[in-house]
Amino acid sequence: MQKKLKKKIKRKLKKHRNSKLLRHPVLFSIFIVVLLTFLTVFIVIIEQSDYRQELIDTDASEIKNRLIPVGGESVLKLEQFDGMAIYADQEITLVTTQPLMKAIALSGKVVYKGEDSSLSISVLDQQNKQHFIFKGKAASNRQAEQSLQKYCLDSCEFSHPIQPLKFRIKVNNASLVIDSIDYISK
Repeated sequence: MQKKLKKKIKRKLKKHRNSKLLRHPVLFSIFIVVLLTFLTVFIVIIEQSDYRQELIDTDASEIKNRLIPVGGESVLKLEQFDGMAIYADQEITLVTTQPLMKAIALSGKVVYKGEDSSLSISVLDQQNKQHFIFKGKAASNRQAEQSLQKYCLDSCEFSHPIQPLKFRIKVNNASLVIDSIDYISK
C-alpha cells in the first residue's frame, strides 16, 4: 500500500516539475505577484463592504460645520444633556433661563437603523424661531453610526445672539446619545 502511495506522489511531483510555470522562474514570479495583488485587493474590498460604516447623508459638511471659538471666547456646556439617550421625538424645555448665546453645537453619536432613518435636533429661541443644530438621514438600508464633535448647522453663528428656550428632537427609526451640547455665550 505504501509503495503505491509513494509512486502516486512521485508521479504527481513529476507532473508539477514539468509545468511551464515551474520551468520559467520569471513567469512563476509574475504569477505570484499577480496572485498576491489580487488577494490583497479582494481582502480590502471584502473588509470595506462588510465592516465599513455606511456614509451618512447630512445637509452640510461636518468639517465646515464645527463650533470653533474665536479669540478669547470660551465654550460652555449645557450640563443637563450630558449622557442623555434619545429614542423618540422630544421637546425639552430648559429648566433655567440661559444666557444669550452666539453659537450652539452638538457632540454625540447618532445610530440610524434603516433606510428610512432620520434625526434632527434644533433649538427654539424666545421668538419661537427654530435653528437647526443637526439634520441627518441614513444613506442605505443598513444600520449605521455617525459621530458628531461640536457639530452645528444654522447654530454655528447666530446673526443675533439668542436665548434658547427649548430643544426639539425629531427621531425616525434612529437614536441619539448626547455627549454634550456646547455653546458660546454673548
